[in-house]
Amino acid sequence: MSVAVIVASFLIQLFFTRDVSGIGVWRSVWLGVTAMWLVVLMAVRKRRNVAKGTVYLVTLISLVCVYWDYLSGWHDWSLTYAVPLVCASAIIALLISVQVMRVEVGEHIVYSGLTVVLGLSPIVFLVFDWVTNPWASWICIVLSAVALSVLQLARGSEIRHELAKRFNL
Repeated sequence: MSVAVIVASFLIQLFFTRDVSGIGVWRSVWLGVTAMWLVVLMAVRKRRNVAKGTVYLVTLISLVCVYWDYLSGWHDWSLTYAVPLVCASAIIALLISVQVMRVEVGEHIVYSGLTVVLGLSPIVFLVFDWVTNPWASWICIVLSAVALSVLQLARGSEIRHELAKRFNL
């Protein structure tokens, strides 16, 4: 039921034009509440697998930010700042939480790698010149490249084993 209400809320926002005076503040409040509820739903559903939940949250938060930027008149803040910073923060948070919670390698390695690969998505933003300030994208790209290298060097054989096991290779 919650997911249906959230999807309906996002669709209803399309019916309001961008230049209706007074709607901007209410739209932002409503989208904020809706996005928060979506994050809570995903966190609760994926609480047993931190890495998998992180992939879902990064994807959802990034999509909500891009949609919000679109609804507010497309000022490029979502691709310039939000998506790269969400990806970079998720990489750092995932690396810390996996260590603190002592999650087994097999439970997190594939989704940790996927989170790091999502962190490379700002390369596309830079190539197509979709950003107004490249620093957040570069920080995210460098952090992702370092994390990917560390994962490969430290856990390369475990990554290959998990991929072979999951994809029946």
